[in-house]
Amino acid sequence: MEVGLAEISSLRNDRSQQVTDLSDALTHFFADKNCGDGIKMFTIGIICIGPEFTLFKKKEPRVRYTRGKKSMVVHGVPFEIEDSFEYSISIDHDAFVSAPTKLEAQKVIASAIWSSLNVLDRWKRKIPDVDLDLLKLYFYLFFKLNELIE
Repeated sequence: MEVGLAEISSLRNDRSQQVTDLSDALTHFFADKNCGDGIKMFTIGIICIGPEFTLFKKKEPRVRYTRGKKSMVVHGVPFEIEDSFEYSISIDHDAFVSAPTKLEAQKVIASAIWSSLNVLDRWKRKIPDVDLDLLKLYFYLFFKLNELIE
């Protein structure tokens, strides 16, 4: 299963890299995991916008499930998705930026992701052949193994 994070932010490069590093670690961890054939790609958009940008207000995650294969072009780059589940969450910009260490910054993201996974409960009957409880368990194991949640 492909799992990753997509960043929408006003972060400096060093903080942006922390989102990328966490995404890479998630991708590696989930590479050999299988929760069924219903979801092959799972993406969480991470919105971290400074207070000076008021266009992006915190709101409920927008969920999108694409069944089957779909070709797209985004910013001139063609790519294909297949059985894709995606949604975005907002993280606390000030808490993330002021975190004293990379681990503490990634804990801010992990906490927000962990809290957001209840969005899966509303999709249990809509996505065939997928164990969403197992998917949540894998996230929990990843966060515990990397000391990102208590």
